[in-house]
Amino acid sequence: MSRTAEVVALVEGPTERIFVQDILGPYLARTEVYITPIILTKPGQKGGDVRFSRARNDIERHLKQRSETWLTLLVDYFGIKGDWPGYEESKRKRRHTAQEIGIDRMRESCPLFNEWVSKLENLNR
Repeated sequence: MSRTAEVVALVEGPTERIFVQDILGPYLARTEVYITPIILTKPGQKGGDVRFSRARNDIERHLKQRSETWLTLLVDYFGIKGDWPGYEESKRKRRHTAQEIGIDRMRESCPLFNEWVSKLENLNR
């Protein structure tokens, strides 16, 4: 019998939700890991300004719901300042969508992303 894993991805906003739903979800489904994005809640907010205090209630609520469901958190760092290496160059380059780039290429380019996806892929083992 094949084992499956269910993952709730608490996401910062609509962009992360779309990434998980349309790109990461189908990719992980090949390994029978099924991920569902849920936007972190805050009345009147549609994402951004993610603080631990904001996420804590959602995290606790989802961890209590079903013991066999995994939980992960996906937020971006869009608000970084110009002192990051490569920041100015990245602003001049054409923006690619995650769909154009593809999960495999992202994994090759970003060790931390690759490690996160590997952990998700192996949840059902």
